[in-house]
Amino acid sequence: MRMLIMDKRQLFRKMVMHIDLGGGDQVGVASHYGAVNISIPELAFKSYLPTYFDTDGDDEINTLEAAKVEEIRTPGNGEIQSLEGIRLFRDLKYLTAANEKLTAIAELPKRLEA
Repeated sequence: MRMLIMDKRQLFRKMVMHIDLGGGDQVGVASHYGAVNISIPELAFKSYLPTYFDTDGDDEINTLEAAKVEEIRTPGNGEIQSLEGIRLFRDLKYLTAANEKLTAIAELPKRLEA
């Protein structure tokens, strides 16, 4: 039984890495296979997110938590240089990243409003 659970989680990790979940059913997939932590490589952005969006107390953001976020307002302290990984916040509608030192524009969620 344990092997089957690991196989499902490994499959889901591959799906997250290779499929743009912006148009898919991220909550359904995470509910079925289990939520996995999303990859946020930029340390300042990664440390900001759990403060507001970590609902299970593990100091990480998983696919279920990311799917519930509709608005992100970064602190504006100039520490965040990249928003890489933000595309996995599939229901994100509003993003404010004023006064950050972004060096590139990351792929954004499809539902983000102009």
